[in-house]
Amino acid sequence: MSSARVRAICRKLERHGISVDLILGRSDVLAPAMAHLEAIEQHVEAFIAALQPGAGPVKLIEGAELWQSLATAVVAIARAKRSGRFNAKDLKDLVEEHAPARDLAFWVKQYPGRVLGLLREEPQVRKLIESHGVLFWEYPGDPDEEWRIVSTRWYEAHGDIRRWVTKEWSGGRRCRFCACMENPHVDALQPIELHRRNGVTRAGDTVVLPINCTLTHEPCRPHFIQWLAIAAKYPTQEAAEQADAAAGRKSRYEKAVRTSALLEASAP
Repeated sequence: MSSARVRAICRKLERHGISVDLILGRSDVLAPAMAHLEAIEQHVEAFIAALQPGAGPVKLIEGAELWQSLATAVVAIARAKRSGRFNAKDLKDLVEEHAPARDLAFWVKQYPGRVLGLLREEPQVRKLIESHGVLFWEYPGDPDEEWRIVSTRWYEAHGDIRRWVTKEWSGGRRCRFCACMENPHVDALQPIELHRRNGVTRAGDTVVLPINCTLTHEPCRPHFIQWLAIAAKYPTQEAAEQADAAAGRKSRYEKAVRTSALLEASAP
Protein backbone atom coordinates (compact mmCIF):
# COMPACT_ATOMS: atom_id res chain seq x y z
CA MET A 1 0.00 0.00 0.00
CA SER A 2 1.26 3.50 -0.83
CA SER A 3 0.03 6.99 0.05
CA ALA A 4 -0.46 7.64 -3.69
CA ARG A 5 -3.09 4.89 -3.79
CA VAL A 6 -4.97 6.46 -0.88
CA ARG A 7 -4.89 9.90 -2.51
CA ALA A 8 -6.14 8.45 -5.82
CA ILE A 9 -9.17 6.93 -4.09
CA CYS A 10 -9.90 10.24 -2.33
CA ARG A 11 -9.74 12.17 -5.62
CA LYS A 12 -12.10 9.67 -7.28
CA LEU A 13 -14.67 10.11 -4.51
CA GLU A 14 -14.37 13.90 -4.75
CA ARG A 15 -15.09 13.84 -8.47
CA HIS A 16 -18.17 11.67 -8.02
CA GLY A 17 -19.45 13.92 -5.26
CA ILE A 18 -20.41 16.37 -8.02
CA SER A 19 -22.37 13.63 -9.80
CA VAL A 20 -24.41 13.02 -6.64
CA ASP A 21 -25.43 16.67 -6.56
CA LEU A 22 -26.79 16.37 -10.12
CA ILE A 23 -29.10 13.43 -9.34
CA LEU A 24 -30.47 14.39 -5.92
CA GLY A 25 -34.04 13.79 -7.11
CA ARG A 26 -33.37 10.32 -8.53
CA SER A 27 -34.11 8.00 -5.63
CA ASP A 28 -34.03 5.00 -7.97
CA VAL A 29 -30.37 5.74 -8.66
CA LEU A 30 -29.34 7.06 -5.22
CA ALA A 31 -30.79 4.23 -3.09
CA PRO A 32 -28.41 1.47 -4.26
CA ALA A 33 -25.52 3.95 -4.35
CA MET A 34 -26.15 4.92 -0.70
CA ALA A 35 -25.84 1.27 0.35
CA HIS A 36 -22.36 1.22 -1.17
CA LEU A 37 -21.52 4.58 0.47
CA GLU A 38 -22.41 3.23 3.91
CA ALA A 39 -20.16 0.24 3.30
CA ILE A 40 -17.35 2.58 2.21
CA GLU A 41 -17.77 4.64 5.39
CA GLN A 42 -17.49 1.54 7.57
CA HIS A 43 -14.37 0.39 5.74
CA VAL A 44 -12.79 3.87 5.97
CA GLU A 45 -13.29 3.85 9.76
CA ALA A 46 -11.74 0.39 9.99
CA PHE A 47 -8.86 1.52 7.74
CA ILE A 48 -8.11 4.55 9.93
CA ALA A 49 -8.27 2.46 13.11
CA ALA A 50 -5.83 -0.05 11.63
CA LEU A 51 -3.31 2.73 11.04
CA GLN A 52 -3.35 3.97 14.64
CA PRO A 53 -0.31 3.34 16.87
CA GLY A 54 -0.83 0.20 18.90
CA ALA A 55 -3.49 -1.20 16.58
CA GLY A 56 -1.50 -4.35 15.91
CA PRO A 57 0.52 -6.62 18.22
CA VAL A 58 2.50 -4.60 20.77
CA LYS A 59 6.03 -5.52 21.72
CA LEU A 60 6.39 -5.70 25.49
CA ILE A 61 9.32 -3.71 26.85
CA GLU A 62 10.50 -4.10 30.42
CA GLY A 63 13.51 -3.80 32.68
CA ALA A 64 16.43 -1.74 31.41
CA GLU A 65 14.80 -1.24 28.00
CA LEU A 66 11.68 0.20 29.64
CA TRP A 67 13.68 2.50 31.92
CA GLN A 68 15.73 3.81 29.01
CA SER A 69 12.63 4.40 26.88
CA LEU A 70 10.92 6.49 29.56
CA ALA A 71 14.12 8.37 30.40
CA THR A 72 14.62 9.21 26.72
CA ALA A 73 11.09 10.60 26.55
CA VAL A 74 11.36 12.70 29.74
CA VAL A 75 14.72 14.16 28.70
CA ALA A 76 13.26 15.04 25.29
CA ILE A 77 10.27 16.71 26.99
CA ALA A 78 12.62 18.80 29.13
CA ARG A 79 14.72 19.81 26.13
CA ALA A 80 11.61 20.81 24.17
CA LYS A 81 9.77 22.60 26.99
CA ARG A 82 12.68 23.81 29.19
CA SER A 83 10.36 23.53 32.21
CA GLY A 84 6.75 22.86 33.01
CA ARG A 85 4.05 21.40 35.26
CA PHE A 86 2.19 18.37 33.93
CA ASN A 87 -0.69 16.33 35.27
CA ALA A 88 -0.72 12.56 34.83
CA LYS A 89 -2.65 12.53 31.55
CA ASP A 90 -0.66 15.34 29.93
CA LEU A 91 2.60 13.74 30.99
CA LYS A 92 1.59 10.39 29.55
CA ASP A 93 0.59 12.09 26.26
CA LEU A 94 3.99 13.83 26.15
CA VAL A 95 5.77 10.53 26.77
CA GLU A 96 3.96 9.10 23.74
CA GLU A 97 5.01 12.13 21.70
CA HIS A 98 8.68 12.03 22.70
CA ALA A 99 9.39 8.32 23.24
CA PRO A 100 11.56 6.47 20.70
CA ALA A 101 9.44 5.70 17.63
CA ARG A 102 9.91 1.94 18.07
CA ASP A 103 8.25 2.17 21.52
CA LEU A 104 5.25 4.33 20.59
CA ALA A 105 2.79 1.45 20.33
CA PHE A 106 3.81 0.26 23.80
CA TRP A 107 3.29 3.66 25.45
CA VAL A 108 -0.06 4.18 23.70
CA LYS A 109 -1.32 1.04 25.48
CA GLN A 110 -0.14 2.16 28.93
CA TYR A 111 -2.18 4.10 31.47
CA PRO A 112 -0.96 7.36 33.08
CA GLY A 113 -0.35 5.67 36.43
CA ARG A 114 2.31 3.43 34.84
CA VAL A 115 4.38 6.47 33.91
CA LEU A 116 3.99 8.03 37.35
CA GLY A 117 4.80 4.78 39.11
CA LEU A 118 8.08 4.40 37.24
CA LEU A 119 9.05 8.01 37.96
CA ARG A 120 8.23 7.62 41.65
CA GLU A 121 9.54 4.16 42.39
CA GLU A 122 12.24 3.18 39.91
CA PRO A 123 15.66 4.56 40.93
CA GLN A 124 17.24 3.55 37.63
CA VAL A 125 14.80 5.80 35.75
CA ARG A 126 15.75 8.73 37.99
CA LYS A 127 19.45 8.02 37.53
CA LEU A 128 19.13 7.94 33.75
CA ILE A 129 17.09 11.16 33.60
CA GLU A 130 19.24 13.14 36.01
CA SER A 131 22.42 12.08 34.21
CA HIS A 132 21.22 14.31 31.35
CA GLY A 133 20.78 17.36 33.58
CA VAL A 134 17.00 17.01 33.94
CA LEU A 135 15.13 17.40 37.24
CA PHE A 136 11.68 16.00 37.95
CA TRP A 137 9.60 15.93 41.11
CA GLU A 138 6.12 16.25 42.60
CA TYR A 139 4.97 18.15 45.68
CA PRO A 140 3.05 16.18 48.34
CA GLY A 141 -0.32 17.80 48.83
CA ASP A 142 -0.45 19.44 45.40
CA PRO A 143 -4.22 19.54 44.68
CA ASP A 144 -3.58 19.17 40.94
CA GLU A 145 -1.07 16.31 41.41
CA GLU A 146 1.27 17.83 38.86
CA TRP A 147 4.87 16.89 38.09
CA ARG A 148 7.59 19.47 37.51
CA ILE A 149 10.14 18.72 34.79
CA VAL A 150 13.11 21.08 34.38
CA SER A 151 16.14 21.12 32.10
CA THR A 152 19.14 22.48 34.01
CA ARG A 153 21.13 22.97 30.80
CA TRP A 154 18.83 25.21 28.80
CA TYR A 155 21.59 27.82 28.98
CA GLU A 156 25.26 26.81 28.98
CA ALA A 157 27.04 29.81 27.42
CA HIS A 158 28.25 32.16 30.16
CA GLY A 159 26.99 35.21 28.26
CA ASP A 160 23.47 33.74 28.20
CA ILE A 161 23.68 32.92 31.90
CA ARG A 162 24.94 36.36 32.86
CA ARG A 163 22.22 38.07 30.83
CA TRP A 164 19.55 35.88 32.42
CA VAL A 165 20.53 36.48 36.06
CA THR A 166 21.23 40.23 35.77
CA LYS A 167 18.32 41.46 33.67
CA GLU A 168 15.24 43.05 35.19
CA TRP A 169 12.91 40.27 36.28
CA SER A 170 9.14 40.47 35.98
CA GLY A 171 8.35 36.80 36.18
CA GLY A 172 5.84 37.02 39.03
CA ARG A 173 5.04 33.59 40.47
CA ARG A 174 7.79 31.90 38.48
CA CYS A 175 11.00 30.18 39.49
CA ARG A 176 13.95 32.50 38.91
CA PHE A 177 15.97 29.61 37.47
CA CYS A 178 13.60 27.65 35.23
CA ALA A 179 10.86 30.31 34.81
CA CYS A 180 8.12 27.72 35.40
CA MET A 181 4.84 29.33 36.47
CA GLU A 182 3.81 27.87 39.81
CA ASN A 183 0.49 26.82 41.25
CA PRO A 184 -0.61 29.56 43.70
CA HIS A 185 -2.00 26.88 46.03
CA VAL A 186 1.35 25.12 46.43
CA ASP A 187 4.21 26.39 48.58
CA ALA A 188 6.71 25.62 45.84
CA LEU A 189 8.80 28.80 45.57
CA GLN A 190 11.08 29.90 48.38
CA PRO A 191 13.49 32.87 48.55
CA ILE A 192 17.22 32.39 48.42
CA GLU A 193 18.79 34.06 51.45
CA LEU A 194 21.04 36.80 50.05
CA HIS A 195 23.01 39.05 52.34
CA ARG A 196 25.70 41.70 52.18
CA ARG A 197 29.01 41.01 53.91
CA ASN A 198 31.82 43.57 53.76
CA GLY A 199 30.01 45.27 50.88
CA VAL A 200 29.59 42.04 48.88
CA THR A 201 26.35 40.18 48.14
CA ARG A 202 26.55 36.47 48.91
CA ALA A 203 24.39 33.34 48.72
CA GLY A 204 25.97 31.25 51.45
CA ASP A 205 29.69 31.47 50.69
CA THR A 206 29.20 32.24 46.98
CA VAL A 207 29.73 35.83 45.84
CA VAL A 208 26.88 36.81 43.51
CA LEU A 209 25.75 39.81 41.51
CA PRO A 210 22.83 41.75 43.02
CA ILE A 211 19.44 40.76 41.61
CA ASN A 212 15.93 41.90 42.44
CA CYS A 213 14.08 38.59 42.84
CA THR A 214 15.32 35.23 44.03
CA LEU A 215 12.35 32.89 44.38
CA THR A 216 13.23 29.38 43.23
CA HIS A 217 12.10 25.79 43.48
CA GLU A 218 14.21 23.96 46.02
CA PRO A 219 15.59 21.52 43.37
CA CYS A 220 16.43 24.49 41.11
CA ARG A 221 18.17 26.51 43.82
CA PRO A 222 21.71 25.04 43.62
CA HIS A 223 21.68 25.45 39.85
CA PHE A 224 20.65 29.09 40.09
CA ILE A 225 23.32 29.79 42.70
CA GLN A 226 25.84 28.18 40.34
CA TRP A 227 24.64 30.52 37.58
CA LEU A 228 25.05 33.49 39.92
CA ALA A 229 28.63 32.44 40.59
CA ILE A 230 29.32 32.12 36.85
CA ALA A 231 27.85 35.56 36.17
CA ALA A 232 29.89 37.13 38.98
CA LYS A 233 33.15 36.19 37.22
CA TYR A 234 32.57 38.74 34.48
CA PRO A 235 32.56 42.54 34.97
CA THR A 236 30.63 43.10 31.74
CA GLN A 237 28.41 41.23 29.32
CA GLU A 238 31.05 41.62 26.63
CA ALA A 239 33.63 39.89 28.83
CA ALA A 240 31.32 36.89 29.28
CA GLU A 241 30.67 36.65 25.55
CA GLN A 242 34.39 36.89 24.76
CA ALA A 243 35.03 34.04 27.19
CA ASP A 244 32.36 31.98 25.41
CA ALA A 245 33.99 32.62 22.05
CA ALA A 246 37.38 31.56 23.40
CA ALA A 247 35.91 28.38 24.93
CA GLY A 248 33.73 27.51 21.92
CA ARG A 249 30.45 27.84 23.86
CA LYS A 250 27.51 28.63 21.58
CA SER A 251 24.78 31.06 22.63
CA ARG A 252 21.18 29.81 22.69
CA TYR A 253 19.74 33.16 23.74
CA GLU A 254 18.23 34.18 20.41
CA LYS A 255 16.67 30.75 19.95
CA ALA A 256 15.21 30.89 23.45
CA VAL A 257 13.79 34.36 22.81
CA ARG A 258 12.05 33.15 19.67
CA THR A 259 10.43 30.19 21.45
CA SER A 260 9.62 31.66 24.89
CA ALA A 261 7.01 34.33 25.55
CA LEU A 262 8.61 35.01 28.94
CA LEU A 263 12.06 35.66 27.51
CA GLU A 264 10.59 37.63 24.60
CA ALA A 265 8.77 39.92 27.00
CA SER A 266 11.91 40.69 28.98
CA ALA A 267 14.52 40.66 26.21
CA PRO A 268 16.60 43.86 25.93
